[in-house]
Amino acid sequence: MGRAEKHSLPKKKILFFTNTSLIGGVERNLLDLASCMDSARYEVYIAALERGGPLLQIASNKGIQTFDPAFSHYWKPGYLFRIWKFLRRERFDLILISGLKAKTVLLPLSAFAGIPIRVCTIVGLDTWKKRPHYWLEKLLNRFTTFWIANSQAAKNRAVECEEKPPERIYVIYQGLEVNSRSSPPHPEKNVSDLPKSSPQLFRIAYVANIREGKGHGFFLEALKTLIQKYPQIRVEFIGKDLSHGRILQLTHEYGLEKFVKFSGFQEDIRSYLHHGRFDLMILPSFSESFPTSLLEGMMEGIPVAASKVGGVPEMIEHGRTGWLFEPGNHAQLQEAIETLLKDSQLRTKLAGNAQTEARRRYDIHSVAKNYEYLFETFIENRHNELNPIKILRVQSRLVLGGPSIHTTTLCKYLNSDMYKSLLVGGGGGDWEKDVINRLEQEKVDYVIIPEMKREISPWNDFIAFIKLYRLIKKFKPHVVHTHTAKAGALGRLAAFLGRVPYIYHTFHGHVFDGYFGKFTTKMFIWLERLLASFSTGIVVISEQQQRDIVQKYRIAPDAKVSVIPLGFEWESFFHNQESTSLRERYKIPEDKFVIAIIGRIVPIKNHQLFVEVAHGVIKKLADKVHFVVIGDGESRTEVENLVKRKELERFFTFTGWLMVNGNLYKELDLVLLTSRNEGTPVVIIEALVSGTPVIASSVGGVPDVFKFYDKKHLISSFSPQPYVDCVLNCIRNSCTVHKDTSQKVRQYYSVARLLDDIKKLYEQKLNCS
Repeated sequence: MGRAEKHSLPKKKILFFTNTSLIGGVERNLLDLASCMDSARYEVYIAALERGGPLLQIASNKGIQTFDPAFSHYWKPGYLFRIWKFLRRERFDLILISGLKAKTVLLPLSAFAGIPIRVCTIVGLDTWKKRPHYWLEKLLNRFTTFWIANSQAAKNRAVECEEKPPERIYVIYQGLEVNSRSSPPHPEKNVSDLPKSSPQLFRIAYVANIREGKGHGFFLEALKTLIQKYPQIRVEFIGKDLSHGRILQLTHEYGLEKFVKFSGFQEDIRSYLHHGRFDLMILPSFSESFPTSLLEGMMEGIPVAASKVGGVPEMIEHGRTGWLFEPGNHAQLQEAIETLLKDSQLRTKLAGNAQTEARRRYDIHSVAKNYEYLFETFIENRHNELNPIKILRVQSRLVLGGPSIHTTTLCKYLNSDMYKSLLVGGGGGDWEKDVINRLEQEKVDYVIIPEMKREISPWNDFIAFIKLYRLIKKFKPHVVHTHTAKAGALGRLAAFLGRVPYIYHTFHGHVFDGYFGKFTTKMFIWLERLLASFSTGIVVISEQQQRDIVQKYRIAPDAKVSVIPLGFEWESFFHNQESTSLRERYKIPEDKFVIAIIGRIVPIKNHQLFVEVAHGVIKKLADKVHFVVIGDGESRTEVENLVKRKELERFFTFTGWLMVNGNLYKELDLVLLTSRNEGTPVVIIEALVSGTPVIASSVGGVPDVFKFYDKKHLISSFSPQPYVDCVLNCIRNSCTVHKDTSQKVRQYYSVARLLDDIKKLYEQKLNCS
């Protein structure tokens, strides 16, 4: 079947309707969304209530369908009838409305035209509103299906001031194309003409339409004082002047015309910023929700400083991705500019961090997928009010390992206005390290059931089952998704009896080979077939697992099985570094070729073979190698005794559990995996992404990972000699991992891809039922 595939849906018609055709942050966001939404699934129109700007022309140039109502006054029935007729004729599935005037006109009209889903954006704090505006908002609430806020601050204010129901407000941050700038604009027409030949000048970009609330006047007051000390400052106001010349006049009154340039509206603002060579972007607004201009500056690698209002602190971390100051505080504004003017290294640091963060969090394609998911959910369930989709994720033991990384990541990211996740699991054994600290750091909601252990115990298993069943009745999840064998049995049975609509199970490996005798294995296969019969779907994490589950053991039919590989947060994997190196901590000489095995020390991992291989390598290259065993487990004493019997103690280091990250792998010269069975071994994925060579036994899902890597390092034997030969060859030829291989593995096993696949898996049933 392959990876979870997107289910086919008839093309849905969406209308984006905004107040004005002037281009601001809201309008830019709508244009980008319309361009990025899946054209095979959505037919998108853009309309503006009032003329006077280039919005519709730009949309048309991008191939987006437009509608111009030529609106002028509320009280002219002809205009209202024209809009209603258009809505009625096109039969839109959903309308997205931005702006109070547009909401006032379009919400009643779209309701009477029969548009079933009416969505309004909350894109500002609207501090200008008076009591009559709030009365109007409360009235319009009755026509609105749900709201999309572009910041948590905007949502909070809408709930507090306009009595909007918080459960129907979804926060989706705005986004931008990561690389959207066109060729350099014509210098006479667009590019800043501030002098570029004088390196001592300090250029500040101020991107905002000039109107009340954006802080232009306040900024000029601060600049008047600041310029006396730093005459090299040059400021460029980029945006349409809606102040009727008041700010321009103020510039002349303060004698700042030499230092301030008015550039007007720039259609391709990203290129303008990129080629303008600005040293700083400033935004001292008194009210903002999620300013697009700051995001544009961050994307272009310009350090940003802004007033601490609305959603600005949600997008800027002070001192790391930008600089924040209190609104209306001249001293703090001047201090921010002065600090950044003096410290070029700080500017470089802020710009780099901001660009990385912006490109990771605010890619418009990811934002568009969030909109698509929300739209699709409501379109397919238009008669039901959508509450957050509750997911109960059950894992046998919350201990260090691949399954825990996987479930923690899913619970972390599937926990928003759209999803509510709860992780349930048992505690670890004496040799296992739990992941409770990580769960708390990632703010994952979890419940520990101590009775749910790895070993089969009728009494403990019964207590664990009762607790799971009670939790299901209390939490009332839409989805129960179980991971690993014990959780799969208890969790799916409890979910079935608790009448949970959708039940999924993920095989991270299986116990049908190498764990038990023939009779016990057959019993487990029969039990898994029974559990699969009332499961909504089965997830496997490799193509080899799919063949095992579908063909070899016939657990479930192909139509019920989806291949969804693991996904990892690589940024944090390489970001979390320890100060003390492995070699320094364990006094391993720098000239030694370090070979490691990482994981639980249990029979299935076959550490005994690792020791035999080490013995064979040491016979040939005793003065060049050192072996490290990272991890712990029930077989540790047995493995240590084997090392002693072979008199290899000086060549071995047992570290116990360590924080495994990119820094650790880069200290290793080779990773060896000798397991008798594996699902998709995380250690191989992490090693290849880190650029560390790997030699592994060809079991379970290991060959699927090696499709990106040299298959000569894949050993189809449990005899030590093939491993020894491969290790010796790797040492003598200084084997490496090609950067292209690391990049392919990193992309394939990314958290973004994992979340996309999981959401599609759930949507297949949640949206089509």
